[in-house]
Amino acid sequence: MTTPSAAPLTDAQWDFLESKLEQYKSETSVWNTSELDGYLTALVSGPKVIAFEEWFEALWGGSEFMPVWENAQEAKRFIGLVIQHMNEIAGKLMENAEEFSPIFMEDEHEDGHFTLSVEDWCFGYERGVVMGDGWEGLPEEEQELLACILVHTYDDESDEEEIDPEEAADMVCIGALTLHAYWLAQRTPSEPVRTADKVGRNDPCPCGSGKKFKQCCLH
Repeated sequence: MTTPSAAPLTDAQWDFLESKLEQYKSETSVWNTSELDGYLTALVSGPKVIAFEEWFEALWGGSEFMPVWENAQEAKRFIGLVIQHMNEIAGKLMENAEEFSPIFMEDEHEDGHFTLSVEDWCFGYERGVVMGDGWEGLPEEEQELLACILVHTYDDESDEEEIDPEEAADMVCIGALTLHAYWLAQRTPSEPVRTADKVGRNDPCPCGSGKKFKQCCLH
């Protein structure tokens, strides 16, 4: 078995992921690469390891919304790139936290200038938090950091003063780093380091080919 790569994705690889998320999206799925980045960040940061088949189905909103791939190669490439990026996130959070940089979208304004938008990333992070048990056990200080992320997922039409986009991005990044560090410290020494690939070798491949994973997208 080849160890999954943790190398940064190329622009072409990002374009492929973005196009497939758009092609196969539903009302309940991850819609873009910013949301995907937030989702994967929460998955590798939480208190428990979540099996691949669980989080991959949840990426699409459930088993009934899983893509009908054009062919096995398309599925294999998509899965491989998602796992590769997940490994990159995990590596940065574990060993190079100063290099961690969430992928935020940009909003274009009427005057033509752009500002960062954290909303999609935070929706993805929320999706990852919901996937895992144990987040409710956060101490008060860490709960406040999580709230600073999740507040950007609320459909709030209040008249409260908006947070500066750059400040919001900084707060979300700091929150994600701190939450990962907290849960990392809670893991017992005997608990294995989480890895992205959690599909059993004899389980059906999530690409939908009908083959066992070890005979399909594992290779």
